[in-house]
Amino acid sequence: MKINKKLVVILIGLVTVLSLVLIFNFNSVGRSPQLLNLSKSVASPGDIIVLKGKYFGGEVSRGRVYINDKMIFKEFIKSWSNDQIIIELSDDFKSGMIVVDNMFGQSSPYLITSLKDVPEIRDDSYSINKPFIRDAVYSNNTDLKIDVYGNSFGTREMFSLLKIHDLDGNVIDIDKSLITQWHDYLITFFIPYGIDNMVITVENSNGISNEFALHRNDIPPVIYIKDNKKEYQLKQIVDIYNVITLGEGSVELFLPTVFSDYRQDDIVFDSALGSFISKYKVYNYQLNFYETGENYSITLNTTLNVSSIETKIRREYIGRVYDKESPAYIDGFSYIPNVDKSDKDISGTGVWLVRNSKNRVSQAEIIIDWILKYIKIEDESSDNASIAFKNRSASNLGLINITTSMLRSIGIPSRVVYGIKIDENVSNYRWLEFYLPSGGWVPVDLVQKKVQRDYPIGTLENNIIGFSKGLTFIDYQSDNLQNGFYALQNSTSNFHGNIESYDTLWHNIEIK
Repeated sequence: MKINKKLVVILIGLVTVLSLVLIFNFNSVGRSPQLLNLSKSVASPGDIIVLKGKYFGGEVSRGRVYINDKMIFKEFIKSWSNDQIIIELSDDFKSGMIVVDNMFGQSSPYLITSLKDVPEIRDDSYSINKPFIRDAVYSNNTDLKIDVYGNSFGTREMFSLLKIHDLDGNVIDIDKSLITQWHDYLITFFIPYGIDNMVITVENSNGISNEFALHRNDIPPVIYIKDNKKEYQLKQIVDIYNVITLGEGSVELFLPTVFSDYRQDDIVFDSALGSFISKYKVYNYQLNFYETGENYSITLNTTLNVSSIETKIRREYIGRVYDKESPAYIDGFSYIPNVDKSDKDISGTGVWLVRNSKNRVSQAEIIIDWILKYIKIEDESSDNASIAFKNRSASNLGLINITTSMLRSIGIPSRVVYGIKIDENVSNYRWLEFYLPSGGWVPVDLVQKKVQRDYPIGTLENNIIGFSKGLTFIDYQSDNLQNGFYALQNSTSNFHGNIESYDTLWHNIEIK
């Protein structure tokens, strides 16, 4: 039998092409798709969802995506590659398991939940069919449009009404021309000109929704009321001695400020190096030495004014979502010795305690009250949050570290403040601060509140001086030196030029 060589070459070429297609499309022939994660686990119709994984195949024609065993049509699949699929959720999207399927098998399922199915805590008297506003935020970080999220808004065809009340009580019906979208779960509208602060309601044939207050960012949700200003004189002596030098050299003296916060201001330094007012500034002074054995002693005199403080929290203006790139948020999760938000006992307790609360202020209050009730203070107990929590017994600092850890574990930025308290004697003192979204830092004197349970959160007396936040010691090279948050006891020095070595002694701060 005569073999057609030309036909054989063509067949070999076809086999090669098909093999390459399979390799490029599936990356590994015979492998079932692996769905590793979703960009959102809670979503709404119209949302874009990114599915990440492996072995999806390179073409949409060779695979399928299912939610609740219902196939996603091709017009809702925006892109498809071997390791990523992008889909848009249709208007009839419901909670369920999402899977990827191709000719080699099916991925493990992932749960995706409809925002409409997320339970809300409501009054018992609240009708399930009445409109309910869950949240309202400025759309896409603009002050021009607002997104209102909730349930049972109905449709405009049901003659639903969107109303806003300004803070003077005037009621304004939002004209339909200002409403850009209206779904049962989401309304977006342009803000009428001249309205800065508002209370939003939705009304339809089933009733009137709850009232939801919204404010612009220039209305402070946290207000500090200062009173009883008291002046303190701080004195510290710094000795530089036993200098060994081969010629001209210098010692650089680093003078960070006592940090200026909502209570402490009018800080003035006075020393042999000169006088200056210090406000979020850092000073470096260079002392020149020419001979071995030279000594230098410098006295730092600081005038500091400290006020008592009462913190007013406007709860209706406190948001729920943090800007995770803001300096305050980052600072509220920076490293602090003996604080551990990942401790399973601490984090598990925190999550359980606030399971029925969504307001950040209420969450903090619940955690603080529970810790004060169930954790004893004993001088010999540990400062370490994990150890102290396990033993249900803590030192004063341990109590603060436990609270800071638990607040962080539920997502509230918190930090420990180090300072002193001036009574008959001067003693080290610690307290904490937690940060509110769209708000500010709220101080909590846990030690005082343990003794006096009705002592208000947000209150500090004028006999408490703060020196540093989050850290008790910082290295000379640390970037933190430049932010003005660190105090006299963290001052340090460095040498340059021909100086071989020297000794330095920073005497304890005297306070009058």
